[in-house]
Amino acid sequence: RRGRLGAALPEGRAMAVVPVRAACSGGPVASVGRLSCGWSHAVATVRLDGRPHPVAVAWGRNDMGQCGGAAGEQPRQLSAPSGAPLVAAHAGSETTALLASDGLWQAGWNE
Repeated sequence: RRGRLGAALPEGRAMAVVPVRAACSGGPVASVGRLSCGWSHAVATVRLDGRPHPVAVAWGRNDMGQCGGAAGEQPRQLSAPSGAPLVAAHAGSETTALLASDGLWQAGWNE
């Protein structure tokens, strides 16, 4: 449910980790940096081949806009609205914060 990692297992086990492929529009993924998990979503910094700065990819529950943009649970690439290079990304409870070279940007529940 809601884009979480894992699948139900027999014998009373709760979850098994399965790989998730992040869909990035900027090219092939060269490496994955940091992963941060919120209440029901996650965000990772991803370096794309041939790109000098990382991008953020978020997936999971997006009912508060914490994964950016319109509702939906598919992985989506995030960037600072200014287009400034990304320094870091962090998932809060129902928010995502992007630290860019020009400041801090946040998406999600604004309460």
